[in-house]
This record gives sequence, C-alpha cells and structure tokens, in this order.
Amino acid sequence: FGINLLLLFALKFTTATNAAILSRGDILFSIVIGHIMFKEKMSVFEVVCIIVVLFGALQVMDLDFHRFEFKFYGDLMLIIASLLLAVNAFIIREKLLPSIGPEYAGYFNLAVQIPFFLGAVLLRGQWTEINIDYSTVKTISIAASVIAAAQIIMMISYYQSLRLLQMWLVRIFLLTIVPVTVISSYILLRESLKASQAVGIFTMLTSLAVLVRYRREKR
Repeated sequence: FGINLLLLFALKFTTATNAAILSRGDILFSIVIGHIMFKEKMSVFEVVCIIVVLFGALQVMDLDFHRFEFKFYGDLMLIIASLLLAVNAFIIREKLLPSIGPEYAGYFNLAVQIPFFLGAVLLRGQWTEINIDYSTVKTISIAASVIAAAQIIMMISYYQSLRLLQMWLVRIFLLTIVPVTVISSYILLRESLKASQAVGIFTMLTSLAVLVRYRREKR
C-alpha cells in the first residue's frame, strides 16, 4: 500500500511518460538483488529476451519519448518505489511464504490493504460523494466481492510463482498485463489499437514464448 501511495504521489512531480518507464525499474532491481544476494544467474540469451520484451512493452504503451524530461523529485520517488517493490517481493519470498504459504499470504495481503484504502477514502472525504441507498450498497457489495475474489486469486498465483521461479522472471511475466489491458480495451471498450502497439504485443508475446522454451530446454 505504501509503495502504491509513493507511486501515485510521484505523479505530482513528474510526467506519466516518466512514470511508465521508470516504474519498470523493479525488473532491473530484481536482477541485481537476485544476483548479489541470492546468486541467481542469467544467460546472455535471457538478457537479450528481457531487453526485447521491455522494448515491446514500451511500444504497446504508445509512449511519446519526446516528452521524457528528467524531474528530480518525482523520478527519484519512482526509482525508490521500484527498489522497494523488488525488495518487498524478496522479503515475501524468503520470509513470509516459508512461514504461512501462498494461500494465507494472499488473504493476509488483502486484509492489510483494505483498511488502508478505506482510510485513504475517508481522509480524502470521498465517501461523502457516494449516494447511499439500497441499490448503491448492493452494487458496491457485489463489486467489492468480485474484486476481492480476483485479488485473492491473483495474489495466490503471484506468491506461488515467487516460490517456483526466479524473481526477475516473475517481474517480466507481470508485464503481460500491458498487452492484456490494451487488447481488452480494444475488444470491450472499442478503443483504438495502433499498428505500432500490435507490433509491440507480437514482440512481447513472441519473446516471452521464446524465453519459456529456452528455459525449458535448458533444464
């Protein structure tokens, strides 16, 4: 929750383009920490695959690199948040998961986050903007239940992957949320899909497929 707040607060001092690029620093930090602290190794081919995946992700995001301008305080917060995200993932893998397992870790994560998010809403006074009646409560309850269930499934899957895979590989595969979001928006919301984004999606998915096959043969 604190890392998410830091990322959001950083947007007040930097641009969305900077945030989209620098927030992916968690992948680099995962590689460095994993190599130094846990002796995780990577081949040259895997490094090339990571670079290609990141390049494809930036294409899918359709960023205007001409707008990239270094903003000291905001960009520094983004870099710190990326570092903390990587450190947090290693702490969960090395300390939390061996103690309680991925299932209970997912419930624990959700139980910790909900009070903080509700507190943030109350502090901002946003609860006064909600028209409270039976239909609203029913809609909010259904939506909250679906979101909570999806969050638990997502967190359990994430924690299980932390146990089975190297950290950098987990962070790379989490980038698939970028093409999934773009494709979903194109199909469900009828948003436009540029040719460059389609190329980026193909580049990302192809590189990930090659990486998976390479690691499978490597075993």
